[in-house]
This record gives sequence, structure tokens and C-alpha cells, in this order.
Amino acid sequence: MWSFFILLTGLLSKEKTQVSAIRIGSSSAILSSQRPGCPERCGNVTIPFPFGIGKECYFNEEFEVSCDNNTALSNDMYVQYISKDSITVDNDFLSHPYNKSSGMNIYSDAFIKGTSDEYFSFSNKNKFIAIGCDVYANVKDSDTGSSVSGCASYCDDSTNNVSSSSASSSYCTGNNGCCQSEFSKTIPREFTMSTQTMNTEDTSWRSSNCTYYLLIEKGSSESDFTQLRGKCKENHYLKGRMVMDWVIGNVSCDKAMSRPKDYACRNNSRCVNDTSRPAGGYRCECSRGYQGNPYLLHGCQGTNYPVHFSFFVFVI
Repeated sequence: MWSFFILLTGLLSKEKTQVSAIRIGSSSAILSSQRPGCPERCGNVTIPFPFGIGKECYFNEEFEVSCDNNTALSNDMYVQYISKDSITVDNDFLSHPYNKSSGMNIYSDAFIKGTSDEYFSFSNKNKFIAIGCDVYANVKDSDTGSSVSGCASYCDDSTNNVSSSSASSSYCTGNNGCCQSEFSKTIPREFTMSTQTMNTEDTSWRSSNCTYYLLIEKGSSESDFTQLRGKCKENHYLKGRMVMDWVIGNVSCDKAMSRPKDYACRNNSRCVNDTSRPAGGYRCECSRGYQGNPYLLHGCQGTNYPVHFSFFVFVI
């Protein structure tokens, strides 16, 4: 079950205009984002179908949303935003200690598993960040053992203190106790993030005996992470914003359409295959000339709104 902090904006409106004795007005019904009788909000957050709060309000259990005191939470992750193909969540990442006395051949591994279903996956909208002194950080596919991302983080040994290194820098440059890397391929559903202290000539790694590594959204402010140089604490959680992609079904469009009972795309919509995921899957979009929610019956409405004319005849 997933729970979400969700923000949606949308729904067009038309202004009325008046020209001489002819009034031309356009009108359209406000489109609902949820099934009839189902809550559309958790606090000030919109919950669009296929997600839903309560029985019969979501497409299936994988899209169930819980709302407690106007706050939504699932798997210790708060969801901040949802789009037609992804959700942005806040996740906690634990610090990882190493042997401060030697700094040699010390590994710290974290096994990261994707969600328990085929509907959500790690997005390539994320990047990998490591925080620590003189460490090499690596991300490996748990199934194949191949490396999919990695970077090296160094520190200035002038004062043997991480926080003094490139203190004016607010970016993870690699030589200021913080490094970053993008992914060379699709992020696997299960992967291992690890760090190893490097045997460099300086001993700046002695100033801190732990490191962080995070999977965070591209474009996230790095200044929040560079401020942590020299402040790493064992068993300390660091919050980072991460993106998960989602699909409405874990089969292709052809297979989905051959199963009408489970097919998610409603009238005036079309099926779109997701080719970026190894597991495959599909989403729904409103057909050309329509807009709205393609997962709801009559959720996609035509964009050519009816025009109403009022004629006034003046008799002299």
C-alpha cells in the first residue's frame, strides 16, 4: 500500500467576453479527479484516481492511499508530488560507519529493494550522491553485479576537518567532501550502494568515521548536503527527495486491451506503452482533443467547449 503527499494543479477556465449586442460565453463542467463519493483531498493535497482513500476509491490495492491527520505516509516515505508518470517522495537514508583507526578496505553496504510490486520503480530522474572524506561510492545491480553509478569524494587535509574543505562551495564537486553521479542505464529494481575508504596520502578521513549515500531527485539543492561535511553521525538518518516512476499496469497495451475487465484506460483515452522499464507496463492518456483524467469513466472531456450565443434585438 502506498500513501502520498500529493499536489495537482489543472482544470482550465474560460472568461466570458461581451461584444456589442452579442454575448459569446463558453462554459465547461469542472472535472472531478476522483470517483463519485470518494475523498479528493488529504489536507490540502489532491488525491487523483487511480490513487484513492478508502475502499472502492482506488484502482487496486497498490494505489491505496492512507490519510492520517491530514498527513499521508507509506513505507516511511512522504510523497510530495504526483504527475502522470511519477511520484516524488521524501525518504530517509541511514549513515554508514567505518573503522576510523585504519581507514583501509572498509566497506559499508546498503541493499536497496524496489517496491513490492511491479507498478513503481526507481526513476532516472534521480542522481546518486555520496558524502564523506576520501571515499569511493558505488551502486551495483544486485542481480548482475554490474556497476550502474559511482563517484569519489575527497577532502582537504589542511586542517584534518571535513567541514573546512571548500566551505564556500554549495555543490557536490567531488573535492569538497561530497560527490555526485548520474546513472548509466535504467536503475535496477534491486541494487546495492556501498562505500570504501581510499588509501590516500592524507588522513582527512579520520575527521569523520561515517558516510552518507543517497538516491535523490536531480535538481535537488546540493547545499543541504554539502553542509553535512564533518557532521556525519553514526546511525543518523538524512532525508532526501527521490522520484519513483509508476504505471497503471505491468503488461503491454496489447495484453492489457485483451483483458477488458482489468484494462484501465476509459473512454476517449488511449493506451501508451512504457518502454523505459525492463518490466514493461502501460499508462493511459486522453485522446487528442480531450483532457482530464483518462482513468475515470467520462474523465476525458473534449477541449472544444460549446459556445452559447445570446442575441439582443433593439426596437426603436
